[in-house]
Amino acid sequence: MHASPPRLVLIIDGEPDIGALIADVLETEGYIPHVVETGGDALNLLATIRPHLILLSLNVAGLPGEQLLSMFRAMPATTAIPIVALTAHSTIPARVHRQATATLTKPFNLEDLIAVTARALCTNTPQERTIGE
Repeated sequence: MHASPPRLVLIIDGEPDIGALIADVLETEGYIPHVVETGGDALNLLATIRPHLILLSLNVAGLPGEQLLSMFRAMPATTAIPIVALTAHSTIPARVHRQATATLTKPFNLEDLIAVTARALCTNTPQERTIGE
């Protein structure tokens, strides 16, 4: 039996501590995380890598997370990449639900992070799914 290759995950979060925590957790689960803090940094990195999944905080510096989500869905290189929207807001705009593969509300527990990451990688179509409080 062959082990599946490691999955590359792009983490875009304006809070460095949260981005680092997510990266640490995913790395222990066998993923290869890349963390950036701004939308501009994400766009620059996407010029050189093709992640299997994007974890996108809606609260990032530079370009707002909702705008980035729309851009990723419009760009040929990222349109099919599953995107999990991370937010601290209890009310999530319908546009985010339509464009994101899943949403995860902060604060989230690490088990939910691991679960939503695994599930999002099983699909390439956006669907309405929210995890967390």
